[in-house]
Formats: sequence, C-alpha cells, structure tokens
Amino acid sequence: RFGTKYTYYRCTKKFGSCRQPYVAAASIEDQVKCALQSVSLPLEEIEKMEEKINEWEKESISSSGNVAQNLKSKLSETQEKLDKLVSVYLDGDIERSQYLERKDLLLRQKASIEESLKDFGHQRKNWVEPLRSFVLSLREAAKLAATENHLAWRDFFRKIDSNPSLTDKTMHFHTGELWEFTAFALRESRTDSAILALAKSLKIPDAKFVSLGDPTGSRTLLLSLKSSCP
Repeated sequence: RFGTKYTYYRCTKKFGSCRQPYVAAASIEDQVKCALQSVSLPLEEIEKMEEKINEWEKESISSSGNVAQNLKSKLSETQEKLDKLVSVYLDGDIERSQYLERKDLLLRQKASIEESLKDFGHQRKNWVEPLRSFVLSLREAAKLAATENHLAWRDFFRKIDSNPSLTDKTMHFHTGELWEFTAFALRESRTDSAILALAKSLKIPDAKFVSLGDPTGSRTLLLSLKSSCP
C-alpha cells in the first residue's frame, strides 16, 4: 500500500499439508534481534569474564606444574632403568629371558607415563578453551544485536547450532544450558561471576558442548528467549 513493500514467509509444504500461517519478515527479524539482545552482556562484563578465564588458566598451569614435573621425572627414571638394563645384558650379567621380561615391563611403564603426560596437557586445555570460546560467542552476540546484518545473524545461530524453529509465528531458539542461564542471569542482574561459575562447574570436555548444547544431541529449548520476545 502506498508503495510500501511487505514480505511474508510461509511453509514450503515440502513434507505435505501445513496449517502454519504466513508470518511477516519484520516479525522474524524482531524476534531474532530480541534473542540476541537477551544474551547480550555489557562489554565491560564480557571483558571481566575474559580476565577471569586468563586468571584461571594461569592458576591451572601453576597448580599442574608439579604434577607434570613428577611425570617427567618418572619418565626420566624409567629411561635410565632401561639404559642400565641394556648395559647389564650386554655385559652378560643377566639371562636373556630375564632381560626381555624386565625390558617389556619398563617399556610398558614408559608408554603409560608418556600417555599420562599427553592426556594431562589435553585435560588442562579442555575446560579453558571451550569456556573461552563461549565468552567469545557472547561478545559476538552483543555486537550482532546492534546490527541489522541478517546474514551475520544466520551465521551466528548456525555457529552455535541453535537450529531455530518457527511455530504459530513464534521463533523458538534451541541452545544449551550456558546460553539459557546467560539470558536468565542477564534478566536477574547476575552477570559475569554467576555465568562463569556455572560454566566452570560444568567441566565441559570440548568446544562442541559449550557452543552446541548436550553432547548426546538433546538440546534444551531456550525458554528465556521465547518469553522475553514479543
């Protein structure tokens, strides 16, 4: 009317009959922006979270230093025992059967220690890096909430695998526990410290759990986003 253009979306009915009504593009845009705003923490809060993560990482490195050093010492001692065993065998002071038995035992011990060292390094990173990735996503959400970049919105929700759905003209955003709690904490004025406390307590094993939700594939409906949107 009067030269104004209105855009509406409807189901493609790819899987058969559908009773879902048409929905205005402007309504979808408003709901998506509302979802982004519901997890958009103030920049200073996000910076505090990043500082806290850096602090936790330093503490983790410091506290784990003794454990790593102990493993390295055991590895060195095992290698020395192997070297001595070879010398004793070459000098003819031990039977071949005894040599092979002790060598096999020491090699197993060495392999076990090396594996422990490798796992130890991964374990230290496994809760820090996913948490850092989550906070970076919070920063990205805050920036996107202030834009009208629809393609960037789409890419962001794909990145966190929110898999939005539309029912009765209402957008539903499916995310994980951290995102849901972030929206709740923002509404209740419980921001950086509460969110990080929950995130750290989850002991998230990898980045996928932080960004995508339950590793089993079951995702929690972000009811807080739905309820805060018109």
